[in-house]
Amino acid sequence: MHSFLLHAWLQISIQPLWLRYLAVLISMFTLVGVMKLAGLIFGVQGALIAGLITAVMPTEIYYAQDVGEYSLLVCTLTWSLYFLYQAMRQRNRWLNWGLWALFSVAAVYTHYGAAIVVIPLALATLAENLWRRRRQALRQQITVSLISGVLALPLLFYFLPAQFRRVSDNVLANSLRPFIQEARLFLQGMSNTFLYNLIGWPISEIPKMLGLIFLIALGLLALLAIRAQSKRIYGWFLLVYTVYFLLVRTGLYEGFGFRYGLIFTPLFILITTNVIELFWQHRLKGIALILLGLIVALELYALPNPTMAQLMRQTTTWSPLEQMEDAFTYWNDNRQPDEATFVYYGAVPAFRYYMRVYGLATQPYSHPQSFIQCRETRDEICQKYNLYFSPWVRQLSTEEKIENMREIMGGSPEKVWLIFSHVNEDEEQEIMALLQQQYTLADSFVQDNGSAYLLVMPLN
Repeated sequence: MHSFLLHAWLQISIQPLWLRYLAVLISMFTLVGVMKLAGLIFGVQGALIAGLITAVMPTEIYYAQDVGEYSLLVCTLTWSLYFLYQAMRQRNRWLNWGLWALFSVAAVYTHYGAAIVVIPLALATLAENLWRRRRQALRQQITVSLISGVLALPLLFYFLPAQFRRVSDNVLANSLRPFIQEARLFLQGMSNTFLYNLIGWPISEIPKMLGLIFLIALGLLALLAIRAQSKRIYGWFLLVYTVYFLLVRTGLYEGFGFRYGLIFTPLFILITTNVIELFWQHRLKGIALILLGLIVALELYALPNPTMAQLMRQTTTWSPLEQMEDAFTYWNDNRQPDEATFVYYGAVPAFRYYMRVYGLATQPYSHPQSFIQCRETRDEICQKYNLYFSPWVRQLSTEEKIENMREIMGGSPEKVWLIFSHVNEDEEQEIMALLQQQYTLADSFVQDNGSAYLLVMPLN
């Protein structure tokens, strides 16, 4: 969904400030959603607390500066939770169920991981309505859920084969261990997930122990803070996290923490708000203010902004930094007309963008899905620069990825540039190692996680 939205956004301007402003607007809408949801549960005071926590949350600020789908993921999930909570309170049911379905489908189409939140909560609230015999709510929820399910079917058929393949590759490594070890992994995964939201660990390079001590204390206080008005939120969180844990352990989902745990951001904010707000209600305002101050201080200390990072931690920004403009300009300055260029999937969006910025492509691309351009359509620009774009192939083995490259290019060209950025773990090194069994590395440029390699077939 984000690709289509960004595609429309770029029809207005391709200037960097305009490009990044979309994520800023989405994050502002997230802030409004968090405050509305917290206000619905905890009142005005809770809304203000949740708003403050969200406004300086490192991951929210980080992804508000990033041209990616993660700000939209958190935004759509936040509003999905808001309308689900509203619907369960029996207010304007058709409207709230409909908007819940709309934002839920939008979240899933933004990032497939949103289904880990949407589906369990849909089943849990359906069971609650059935148990309480809310016939009207059942009819309305089932109707919008069926419509949503039909709308999500294309995504289901696209992702399920790849995800089940992950299970076959990882099921032995991830086989369940004795209960004590699984319980430890359960809690460790939870802490890693929340630490990313709180301090951006591990990419912020802030010591894990700094956030972990505070997180343990917050978790103990959260157990004491469970009360009638917040039971549903705690129940929702425990259900979703259990499903998440099982999917990670069986290899169906990427892993604990990092950007994969952003699906928990709204629930993390609500639980934290609940703890602070409870102390305030019990006239322990000093403790509430200290706790809120510590959370805000930790968030400010972990901010990814270069100025704040330099001031607080004497570092420039979060690691790893990804910037492929230099790799693009190196390719543009050194490529020859007889050399093909294959752009790996993680680098395709930025590569397309710099093609327009540097005047190599003057017209907007006709389709928001990057890999279709220069693969299926082979338009004038693709032919002029002998370009080939990769589809999303992370689920494939290294051998299958190289075979996919050959299939797209119609064989193995004698000279080919490979452009990489935003790769997963060691896949760039693995691909290059295997290709160099056939090719000789004639030229290379690697900087800021963007790279360009020229491979030449040796003469027999």
